[in-house]
Amino acid sequence: MCRPLLKTISFATAILTCMFAIKHIAPLALAKDVSADAKKQIAADKKLLGPLQVYVGGWKGSGMRKLGDADGWLAEADWGWDFAGGRAAIIFETIAGKWYKSGRLSPTDKTGTYTFVAIAPDGKTKEHFTGTLDKRNRLELFADKLTGKNRPDRIMISTVARGKRLLLQFSKKNGSAYTQLAQLGLTKKGSNFATSGVRNECVVTGGEGNRQVSYKGVTYYVCCKGCLQEFNDDPAGVIAEYKAKKLAAKNKKSS
Repeated sequence: MCRPLLKTISFATAILTCMFAIKHIAPLALAKDVSADAKKQIAADKKLLGPLQVYVGGWKGSGMRKLGDADGWLAEADWGWDFAGGRAAIIFETIAGKWYKSGRLSPTDKTGTYTFVAIAPDGKTKEHFTGTLDKRNRLELFADKLTGKNRPDRIMISTVARGKRLLLQFSKKNGSAYTQLAQLGLTKKGSNFATSGVRNECVVTGGEGNRQVSYKGVTYYVCCKGCLQEFNDDPAGVIAEYKAKKLAAKNKKSS
């Protein structure tokens, strides 16, 4: 009587063990694969967004409707990286933004083409743009559909002074031409116009790092809150990828 009962219990235990493995172990393996795919996608996005890295940082300046206009306003903005949802993007937030409260720049599958989702000052209205970089690295974005009255249908973003000045122009479509609504000139906070080049390289994206981080007693730099979070989530992986890129660049240069 005991042996059949023991066999039944053993068989039931085996079934429960298999069910546990299917429920818990298999999803873990799948999650690992998804994570690997996400990392690959983020790496591709970062490469496509590389030309816009210069936007990342804190900015302060002023805006005006036209050159010499006395009715201007002060402006501040913070641009940084975001890696939510397994994709990389460059986002921004403004303090008392007159035209936009925040926004998100994302790459498309076509190199040099980007989408821009901007949030109006009401914090709710979304305006969608698509645009490209020209040979002078000016990003020209056009509204996917015409916006409301006195809202931009075209946004032009460019940099000067070796990336230490950020210029934004907002225009409204008027027939076949565009009429300027306003322009915004910002200077990167902490800029030293006497120096050029990257002093402290961001270990995540390769831009100008302004925040120190450390891992196993070694100091590295990141350029924004998004990169700080990415580093903290997987410092070993970020550093390994960074060192691999530096080695590849060195080998390419010496070959």
